[in-house]
Amino acid sequence: DCSSLRSFAVSHPLSPKLPAMTYSEIVLVGYLVMSAIPFFLMGGLILPDSFPGIKVEDCGHRNRGPCVDSFEFGVGKIYMQVAAAFMLQNAALIYFKGDKKGIITALGCLMAVMAKHILVDGLIPPPPVMVLTTLVLAAQFFAPGEWGKRAFVLYMLLNVVVFTTDPATPLKDTYPTIEQNAMALFVGERFIEVIALHCLINALLAGIPGKQLALALSMTLILPLMGYHAFVHSVGPPGPMLLINLAISALTWIEYGWADLTKKAEAEMKTPMYIHGVIVSTSFVPYYIAEAMGMPFPLVGLKELDPTTPDPSPMTQFTYFFVALFMAMYSYTEIKGTMEGKVFAVYHYALSCIIAMWQFYPTTTLLGRLFFSLPHAFTLWSTFIVLKEHEKVL
Repeated sequence: DCSSLRSFAVSHPLSPKLPAMTYSEIVLVGYLVMSAIPFFLMGGLILPDSFPGIKVEDCGHRNRGPCVDSFEFGVGKIYMQVAAAFMLQNAALIYFKGDKKGIITALGCLMAVMAKHILVDGLIPPPPVMVLTTLVLAAQFFAPGEWGKRAFVLYMLLNVVVFTTDPATPLKDTYPTIEQNAMALFVGERFIEVIALHCLINALLAGIPGKQLALALSMTLILPLMGYHAFVHSVGPPGPMLLINLAISALTWIEYGWADLTKKAEAEMKTPMYIHGVIVSTSFVPYYIAEAMGMPFPLVGLKELDPTTPDPSPMTQFTYFFVALFMAMYSYTEIKGTMEGKVFAVYHYALSCIIAMWQFYPTTTLLGRLFFSLPHAFTLWSTFIVLKEHEKVL
């Protein structure tokens, strides 16, 4: 009868209801989708603004035509479409909140763009990417339990490692002669960096599904790369987009709620906090006092870490003493255990962004990059505690 049909329909919905979305999720999904559309459809209009000096057309001998897209411009347009696919992947994972449909949709977006490049543009995407994408998609249907999701997360992390350590190889898989064109290689490598970032965000969103913290960390990861592109290479999105990303990052953290950690997480955070306080008070405070007094430590003085460090002056002396004072103050609260664990974790998120942006600069020496890598270890340690004892996702 009708009542039986009604009860069956309620208990067996065709489309399970998704959890309610936060304001930052709504804003971010809308932003990603609305950014991906022009990236895919109108990349040629955006590229000259994103890469000043890029050659748009080749018009033959003495510019007598016919005019076609230059090689570097074509590379840029293709990789804008790939970047758009990864933006849509992020949006799908946010919208479906860790549901398997989100991963399937995300992989489908990438496969659709690769199919377009093969069938329309006559290009061959990197074979390892095509094979792994197909296998990971199959895992969503046939792998037991959580193994489909784990395969996706591992695939994204593998992409991050490959794209950041050897960006030229995936570029040469599609464009074998790209190293003969310096501008094309430059454009391609900047897009590979963007794609690696979105892969890392995919891993976070799928690995910590439906968590506001994952969203906040994802947006925070975007900032150092945008800063690196804007300040080091003078490329990337215009100023208004930088401000939009900053605003969305702030919104994600506001909605995370500055949440007090659980008692167990607070207790565990005391260990890295104490160690960090001891290191800062016994090493970095004297280090900056020495810099302020014009007697830098041998071999690891700021000039050795970055030749662009300004020469000693009253202003640098004031700045270094100021830094040393505040380092001494917060390291004291860390050693005494009076700093809140959430403060320790969140300020390390911001600190890692600031340090990472400086480490990306070509003027930063290898010694400088290594010298200031230790804070990243405390960022990872505190994040692990938050995810394990507070968010309960590890």
